[in-house]
Amino acid sequence: ALEEVKLMKAENSKLEGKMRSAQNEADDKVKRLSAELESEKVAKATLEKQLEEDLQKVQAELKNKDLTALEEVKLLKAEKSKLEGKMRSAQNEADDELKR
Repeated sequence: ALEEVKLMKAENSKLEGKMRSAQNEADDKVKRLSAELESEKVAKATLEKQLEEDLQKVQAELKNKDLTALEEVKLLKAEKSKLEGKMRSAQNEADDELKR
């Protein structure tokens, strides 16, 4: 019976050692996965911030291009009006010449 108790205690110690080892492995794995998750969260936040900045840049560029295009349209309309005025003037002169 004493031998059996010794064997059971030895087996119990072995099992406790295996349990501690498994617990340590699990703790290490949890730490590693937690660190990886945190790293991914930081990377995601950084990427989202960069995407937002890029979007704002593109929107600003588009707005500037729209404003530039509007200015060009205004200039072209003014130029067209000037040319139409010159054409009318030339037409009137031609009409006057024909009337003489």
